[in-house]
Amino acid sequence: MYIITLGTLRRLGSNGGATARLYDGSVYRLTPDCALSETKEKAIIRGEYCWVTIEKDFKELYPHIRTIQLQGQVIARRNKAGQLESLDRSYGKKVEKYDK
Repeated sequence: MYIITLGTLRRLGSNGGATARLYDGSVYRLTPDCALSETKEKAIIRGEYCWVTIEKDFKELYPHIRTIQLQGQVIARRNKAGQLESLDRSYGKKVEKYDK
């Protein structure tokens, strides 16, 4: 079993074309240092309304990720144990699977 780590998210972001879908349905584009929201939200900056892109750190985004896509293909999905499991061997950190 291969688990997606924060380092894996950074590597996917540096390669480009990776997106993460959260439990609330929002989609974030992965970059090497943060995740950027695909949808723009309205905010007040210096007393004026404008459209902004939400930027989140991988550390605060990781527990909310449901699936990860790379070039339109799902490469990772959250399993029943709550771990972000890679569907492909080329991504993630190998861990032993414990049966309980």
